[in-house]
This record gives sequence, structure tokens and C-alpha cells, in this order.
Amino acid sequence: MGIVKYLQSLQHLKSFNDLPQECEQMRLLCDGGTSVIKLLGSLLYVVLVSIVIEAVANGDKVTLIGFGSFERRERSEREGHNPKTNEPMTIPATKVPAFSAGKQFREKVAP
Repeated sequence: MGIVKYLQSLQHLKSFNDLPQECEQMRLLCDGGTSVIKLLGSLLYVVLVSIVIEAVANGDKVTLIGFGSFERRERSEREGHNPKTNEPMTIPATKVPAFSAGKQFREKVAP
């Protein structure tokens, strides 16, 4: 679903508590603010996450300066084993999302 269509689907909401479950993190962060600020913050969160997901799914790299980068990486085919039977098997190639922390983020976590 595109971002515009998603935001249009939210037009029926009358309060902050009507927001989709994916906004739970924003609800917890904004528990002391007014309902309008909470609603706007949650919408911003939903839009940002939607943009990042769509871009990475399309093979683009998204960089948030000071925070980090999101990108799609290729995993090549490899040999593995079935954990139940311990028989060898081939794990097919796939694409996975990846995150790399930015310099400011890394320095704050490990000074």
C-alpha cells in the first residue's frame, strides 16, 4: 500500500487510540503530550517507516544522517542442515534488510 493511500485510510480516526497497532512505540514515547501532538507524531512515525520499507524493498539505500543506513543485501545460496534430522540441505539465495549504525550513533553507544 502506498503512503498516500495509507494516510487516506487513516482519515476516519477520531482519536489517538484509534491508530493502528504499529504505532504502539510512538504511543509509549508520547504518553505525556496532547492528543493532537500524539496523533501527528504517530503519523510521522508511520510515514517514515513506510518510506524506509518501500525504498529498501525497491533496492534503494536510505541514510538518516547521524543515525544510520538501511539497505537491502543479497545472501548467496549456502549449505546448511535440517535441525530435526541433521541431514544436509541447500538454503536458497535471498534478499534481507540490513542496518548499519552511523558514526554519531556508534560513538554514543560505545564512547
